[in-house]
Amino acid sequence: MPSPGGSLTRFLATSYNSASRVEIIGFGGSTRDRDLPLRIGIQPVALRVAPRQHVTQPVRAPGDGVLVDVRADGADRRLLQERRRWKIGEALGEIEGVVLTREPRHAPDHRLAKPWVRRAVVTGTPGKGWLKTSVARTLPHQDGMEHPLFTDLHSHLVPGVDDGSASVEESLDSLGALRAEGVGALVTTPHLLLPRLATDADLARELALHRAAFEELADAVRGRHGLPTIGLGQEIWAPDLSQIRRVAKRTDVGYNGGHYLLVEFGFELQGTHEEVVREVVAGGRGIVVAHPERYRYAAGTEPLDQMRRWRELGALLQVNAGSFNGYYAHANPGAERLAWAMVEHGLLDLISTDHHGMRRAGVSLLEAFEALTARGERELAERVLARAPDQVARATLNGDVGSISPPPEAGSSRSP
Repeated sequence: MPSPGGSLTRFLATSYNSASRVEIIGFGGSTRDRDLPLRIGIQPVALRVAPRQHVTQPVRAPGDGVLVDVRADGADRRLLQERRRWKIGEALGEIEGVVLTREPRHAPDHRLAKPWVRRAVVTGTPGKGWLKTSVARTLPHQDGMEHPLFTDLHSHLVPGVDDGSASVEESLDSLGALRAEGVGALVTTPHLLLPRLATDADLARELALHRAAFEELADAVRGRHGLPTIGLGQEIWAPDLSQIRRVAKRTDVGYNGGHYLLVEFGFELQGTHEEVVREVVAGGRGIVVAHPERYRYAAGTEPLDQMRRWRELGALLQVNAGSFNGYYAHANPGAERLAWAMVEHGLLDLISTDHHGMRRAGVSLLEAFEALTARGERELAERVLARAPDQVARATLNGDVGSISPPPEAGSSRSP
């Protein structure tokens, strides 16, 4: 399908689920002004592109078959002028494409700039469930940039136990996508919602459920190539002292049953929650505070001051990768600003995906690595995405880690 001003190399995909429709496209060659505006859902995605800048982006070769749905062809109506929608069967596998919501244009010298754009990641196999996507603002991947293998300490890929992955197949697809973006190991952390588990027997049953589902996934992973190594932990909702005391000394709770606990306080903070940190540390364990950049802090509380206080008490702070590229702009409008402020003030210890299966396919440790590196923070990126999470994942109950990575330089953010 040639476009009037050049070549339109490949229509990619439309993804359907109960809430959204996503259209993705890649351009090659020269594409003239107003050739093809693209949309996400029914309304255009709000997007700022630097004035008079120009966006084209190649895409990878596709694999599995999906549906493509082209919605509009620009004001001149020369493309698809007879039929306003045209559905095409294409071969697609795991794809990354750039989603544009303004017309692509070229400078007189035909050089291509790299403003912030919207990226959508599509994964899955048609016929085995609708494909799903996530969209976030990001720079195009920088081809050839070397990076260490990442370790991810926060995800929801134990199948069928929480609001994350629903099946072993979905978890395997997600693990494959994570490995393709540089994740060499992960400890997946299903929700352990302590306020909803009234008794110790309820707690034991929930942990047993997690373990059984994880073992099913581990059996499926065993012997497959192109997947990260996996371990089991929990994301523990412990908003107060009484709740954290139920698990702080349990040897079947923590990253791989080891030294560190991943704890969230609830998105609407009720006070400082410092007593939770104190209890874990006093009991001889380590605590990782999940996504503090996403919390809504109590009135009169300065978020960075509270984060600093948690760290002074012995906690590590884990930021979600999507917070650096505006992924949570609707749910947590301040998350991006706080994530970058944490970098500026030396409060960043770990970056993880908080991956919830294909529903969170756009969350990327690689994109976080590139975003930090682009701001001159490569050493920090390597530490919080690779060295520090590797140490946390390996830490035993007594806190021993072994000789894994050199310690961070003096004056840098806290690291295990």
